[in-house]
Amino acid sequence: STRIPGSTRKVSIEIESKQGRTFVISWLLKASQKHLD
Repeated sequence: STRIPGSTRKVSIEIESKQGRTFVISWLLKASQKHLD
């Protein structure tokens, strides 16, 4: 997969909040499901 510069930093900022953490978890679940397809 291609890594977009700055995306990791943006994600870590989102993780700071509880809502952001929930978003990241659901995003990772969706991403892994897509990868399995």
